Amino acid sequence: MGTVCDVRTGQCHCQEGATGARCDQCIQSYLRIPTYGCRRCDECVHHLVADVDRFGYDVEHLNQSISNISSATVVGARLSRNSKNVAKFAEMAELLSGSEYNNFVGDARGTLSNMSLLFNSAER
Repeated sequence: MGTVCDVRTGQCHCQEGATGARCDQCIQSYLRIPTYGCRRCDECVHHLVADVDRFGYDVEHLNQSISNISSATVVGARLSRNSKNVAKFAEMAELLSGSEYNNFVGDARGTLSNMSLLFNSAER
């Protein structure tokens, strides 16, 4: 970046805003522009950086909140909803008369029983 380094010591004399052993990095609030070196960022960039930092904090906070939601709670709610639906369908099937529906009613009751067992185990 147009730096001058001492041939004997290797120590470089960095231009304004540059840092590092070879002056190949920019300090905070400076931006590296190829062929121009490090240039100071204007006030607009500082506001953008502050906004991005704030958004990063918000995202981190949301991730922590999401991780606190128990998967058992979500599974329990789904099982409860599905159990109610199966019960509703079993009632409808019982209302229908005829021998062809007897197997369906039995299957629905079995499914309802299985769903109840799953729901109870998810609540623990």
